[in-house]
Amino acid sequence: MLFVGPISFRKQDDRVGKLIHRGHATEAELLEAQFGMWPMPGIKPVGAQDRVIFFKDFLESKANKLLMPFVMAHVNQPDDADDTIYINSLIVNPAAPVLASFAQRMILPRLQALVTPFIPAGTAAHLGYAGLAVAGISFISPFRYAMVSSYMRTWGLSICDIVGEQLIYMNQMRNPNDLATQGRFFKAAEAFAKKRHPVASAFNEAGHIADMATTGTAYKYYTQDPQLQARLHNLLVRGGWDKLPENRLELYAAVRDMGIPYPKGMKDMPTAKELDAQTIFEKNKQTGLVVPPAAEVNIGLNAYYSKEIIEIFWRDYLPLLYADLVVNKYKDPTGYAKMGFSSEELKAMNIPAPIMPEPKSQEPLRGARVLEIPEELKEQPKPVKVRRRPFAVPTSQEKNASNTEQAPPRPPRAFPT
Repeated sequence: MLFVGPISFRKQDDRVGKLIHRGHATEAELLEAQFGMWPMPGIKPVGAQDRVIFFKDFLESKANKLLMPFVMAHVNQPDDADDTIYINSLIVNPAAPVLASFAQRMILPRLQALVTPFIPAGTAAHLGYAGLAVAGISFISPFRYAMVSSYMRTWGLSICDIVGEQLIYMNQMRNPNDLATQGRFFKAAEAFAKKRHPVASAFNEAGHIADMATTGTAYKYYTQDPQLQARLHNLLVRGGWDKLPENRLELYAAVRDMGIPYPKGMKDMPTAKELDAQTIFEKNKQTGLVVPPAAEVNIGLNAYYSKEIIEIFWRDYLPLLYADLVVNKYKDPTGYAKMGFSSEELKAMNIPAPIMPEPKSQEPLRGARVLEIPEELKEQPKPVKVRRRPFAVPTSQEKNASNTEQAPPRPPRAFPT
């Protein structure tokens, strides 16, 4: 496959790009290229992640070739049993800048990658706000403000982001019982939105259509569970922390650190001070830069213009999507338990309990012969020899030992006169 690049300062892009050049990689190698090491601390995969992922050109896929100017990568449907990520080299490849200019989210990837390291901290956070004037969105709705300002930051996805999304999509499609493809959060959000007052619902739908028309993006696309889980994986890759979250408090702190606003005033939820105490996940928030995967999550969460739906995601569905990511994508069966889900709760939600590794048995293997050792060859217990201490009264144990061993009497010791 013709692939040149990527032109980026990101080490993840360089490592993933080398695997694409090679043409194949195991799942563990791909995760190691993304995270920098695998398994990451906080994750204990069970079994070898040795499935081979192939990289081929988009033209070799079964996707509609008319979509080529707008699709960066593609994974075939699960019935094809094809573990291949098809890379659109005409878009991702910097050697084809003409077609790349037509691709959504790829207009300024190289420019952003080159300029970002030299922008002062906090300045980059305000670059996307200029999109408000371009899109004609007013400051009336904070949700529309969040969406459009985030939209301007989605440009510049890296090759690591693109391949990471496709890897998660592939795992989702290959599992017939995958949690993300069931769309639990999306269905809950749609059901909640339908309960609104008809007038408010009509107003919000009109605003949604206007936002899509001005930006050319179907915002609810990012509200779907498979998309949110794929972006969550990329957030973990981009985080650069020394470990991955092992409980809900750490998960909330990590996601907030990547630029996803944590709702205020939620009942029965950790406070902002509690999240601040998770200093290991305080690495990116102060820079003010919201990376493209985080911007896409913000777009999806604000697509319904509802604070309640955002709170539902944080409280109920973010831990569930992360637990499924850990269990079924990272192959760590303790993911649900780490997020506080009991076996009874999983059964009530109709989620299959993960198969835990069995402890190693000390029993002989089936078919193995157990050899009997003859009595004459068995090791006999050795007699205990006890040394007496000088000038000490012998104990009963010492007397018995000396009588048993039949030790010769010691000569009397001559004391100095």
